Amino acid sequence: MNVPGPSVLVTGATGFVGSHLVHALVRAGLPVMILKRSTSDTRRVADLLQAVAIHDVDAAPLRTAFVRPIDVVIHLATSYGRSGETAEQVADANVGFPTRLLQLAIDQNVPAFFTTDTFSTKAAEASDVLGPYVRSKKEFREFATALVRGTRTTFTNVQLEHVYGPLDASFKFVPSLLRAFLANDPTFDLTPGEQARDFVYVDDVVEAYMTLVRQHRDLPSRDGHFEVGTGTSVPLSTFVKRAHALAGSTTRVRFGALPYRSSELMHSRADTAAMRHLGWSASVSLDDGLNRTIQSMRP
Repeated sequence: MNVPGPSVLVTGATGFVGSHLVHALVRAGLPVMILKRSTSDTRRVADLLQAVAIHDVDAAPLRTAFVRPIDVVIHLATSYGRSGETAEQVADANVGFPTRLLQLAIDQNVPAFFTTDTFSTKAAEASDVLGPYVRSKKEFREFATALVRGTRTTFTNVQLEHVYGPLDASFKFVPSLLRAFLANDPTFDLTPGEQARDFVYVDDVVEAYMTLVRQHRDLPSRDGHFEVGTGTSVPLSTFVKRAHALAGSTTRVRFGALPYRSSELMHSRADTAAMRHLGWSASVSLDDGLNRTIQSMRP
């Protein structure tokens, strides 16, 4: 007798990581509901819109998304505080909305709620650029951990390292870098590039989420924390030089032309022990991941 897989509700499904994840969930035959705005750009998931249930959060009360039984909520939606968003809007998107969603999950006895964190929250002090975003991420995690105590819902924090791959937002670092290299822009200005980052390819991140979904009823703790990355960091300058070589670019990279941000996090890498305990580890090498991303961006 086949046991049906868990039903999964995903926020941020039209975004970078979310769209890759929804494709994987659908391929696995799992029932999927996506939460989005009626105005969301659905190009990344256009081929899936007939295969998933859709709830537009600005068109119907959030509670109606739970009319169908949900086993797992994966919260990926976020606000970076760009595009003229105010601190209040960032706080509502990153604290208010997921708190309302988590409370509904608790009320409906949803077994598992996964929230997505960023390696930037490891910094002792948020930088000027990412301040509201980082602070809001920390605040929701602390609030949610208290909220689920004594409930049937497991709250798990999934902290992603520097994710890259096809379909990423154009304003982010890796797409901006590769776009300049592929266009052979005359120059590209950077900091000295000494900050070390754990660059992890998006397919590996998706497989980490799939591992957590498959084992959501057997996670080791009610307030779990899983770091997702390769477990190895490389200097930013090394990443840039490999991307430059693989793209065959003539762009001159000017290391040191820009200063570090205030409170720059100089070293970050995932402690993957908890994920490895579940049987997951990153498998895509840096060169392979860069090559796949570059090929997806070529004209």
